[in-house]
Order: sequence, then C-alpha cells, then structure tokens
Amino acid sequence: MRVLVTGASGRISAAFVADCQGDDLDLIRADLADQDPGSELAFRQLDVTDSKACQDACRDIDAVLHLAADPRPDADFATPVLPVNIGGTYNLAVAAVTAAVSRFVFAS
Repeated sequence: MRVLVTGASGRISAAFVADCQGDDLDLIRADLADQDPGSELAFRQLDVTDSKACQDACRDIDAVLHLAADPRPDADFATPVLPVNIGGTYNLAVAAVTAAVSRFVFAS
C-alpha cells in the first residue's frame, strides 16, 4: 500500500514514519522541506496550500495520512491556520477524491 504522509517533518508524522518502517507500507514522506535527507524513504516536496501540487502528490497513492498543519496554539487564524490547516486539508481531500485514493486519515 502506497501511503502519502504529509507534514513528514513534524513530530507526529516523523514518529509514525519511524514506527512503520519495515511494515508492508510504501511510505512517501511529504512536506515543505526534507528534514531527514538521509532517510531511505521517498520524499516529495509538497505545499498543501497549492491545490495542483496536492493533485500531483495523490496520483498512484492508496492512502493519505494528512498531518501537515501549523500546530502552534497561538498561531494567527488568518495566517497560517486558515490557509494551511483548513485550506490545505480541503485541497488534499479534494485531490484524494479526484485521484480515487481509498483511505484519507487526518488529525486536527
């Protein structure tokens, strides 16, 4: 199963990726920048605020684990919460539906 993991440089995504290595999953890490360039797992640069990039990222993917977000409790709503946490989730969900991705999991 090919799984796109967004926010791969974040704490939760990085822990998930580390825990699932060796499982029967083909993990594709995705984030704005690769914080683990030594990883054997594939990396895809992805800005979830870019709907076209989300569509490209979801091609040939079986499942999406969407964890890309600004986790700061004091983050301003207008920027970055609205475009990243809300708009990015929308972009990725639409892209997953369009690409017929069978599973979409996200945390909020």
